[in-house]
This record gives sequence, structure tokens and C-alpha cells, in this order.
Amino acid sequence: MAGEDFYLITNLLCMYFYHHVSGISFRRLQESDLPKLCQLRADSWQDTHSSVVPSLEQEKEWYAKLTDSDLILVGKSNDEEIGIATFHKIDHFNKNLLIGGYLFNEARARGYAKDAFAAGVDFSFEYLGMHRIYAEVLESNKKALMLDLGYLGFKKEGVKRQHIFKCGKWLDSITIGMLYDEWANCERVKSYEGRCCGSEIRTT
Repeated sequence: MAGEDFYLITNLLCMYFYHHVSGISFRRLQESDLPKLCQLRADSWQDTHSSVVPSLEQEKEWYAKLTDSDLILVGKSNDEEIGIATFHKIDHFNKNLLIGGYLFNEARARGYAKDAFAAGVDFSFEYLGMHRIYAEVLESNKKALMLDLGYLGFKKEGVKRQHIFKCGKWLDSITIGMLYDEWANCERVKSYEGRCCGSEIRTT
């Protein structure tokens, strides 16, 4: 590959390609982002399903194993990177995926949680064309459950009882999900009048 082609592809990968009406934009995660991701996972560890905080070397191994069914995005607002959105187990035939994300502490303190996680949900349906999205949330993560089941409109689908052992306690893992019609008909999305970014919301 010629040098100029390499730099062109690199620049394209680093571009923010999804621009939400809330001001949140997404670009693909690059290997150079891994130190920030490592710190972000460490800061968010208490609320995750992970038993250990991964090292930078483990993050590099994880990054190298990502497949076409994984999509990891960096989010920004007002030229400030605010967190990471994760889309795993992307199934384009059955049109479903596992969604997740992490916010930097500074972004959370500035009140970006609602807009950031809403942008990830909207991206799943509007850009990726999903029919159903789902997530796993620890019972101890009360703020996430309030946001997901309240503002975002997820439905509780099931409970994996005492699924995670963390800090000396067994914790339930709660499965939540959302269907396309539930998303398209919620008041937040309807207020966008047919589009969450630059493309119209599907009607089927």
C-alpha cells in the first residue's frame, strides 16, 4: 500500500461519521485509543460484568480479536471525547445486537449520560438497521437501570440470578431489550420528526 493511501485510509477511519441531533458524534475506535479505553474500563469497573480490570496488553489482545460482528465507537460532543459505545454480537440476518458503553467521569459529571446513551440506541436502529437491541446490566448499577428502563425505554426481559461475583457479593445480571417499533414510537424519537441524524427514520 502506498504511503499516501495508508494516510488517506487512516484519516477516513478517524473521521466522525454519525452526527446525532443532540450534538454527539461517533467515529471508529483506533488502536491509539486503547490507553484511554483501558483507563475508562478501570474507572467503570464497579458497574461492569468484568471480574478484573484489563491491562493495556490485554486490551491490545482484545482489539486484535474484534470481528465483523463487533463495532466499537468513540463518542464526542463539543470537540471533547466523552466515552465509548460498544456494539457486539451484531447479527445482520436476525437484526439484533448487544449494546453497551462507558462514559469518562468528566463527561458523566457534566450530564452527558442521557444524550450519549440515547445516541448509541438511535445509531443501532437508524444507522445499523436493527430490529432488536439488548443489554446486560448488574442489579447494583441503579443509575444505569433508571436511565435504560426510564428515559431510553428499554424493557426488562429476564434475570440471570447471582450471575456475577464481585466485591464479595453475588449479583444478578438483568437482561433488558428494545424493539424497533418501541424505539420509533417513543416520545423522544418522535420529537426528532423523522430523523436522529442525517437520514430519515424507517417506517418498517
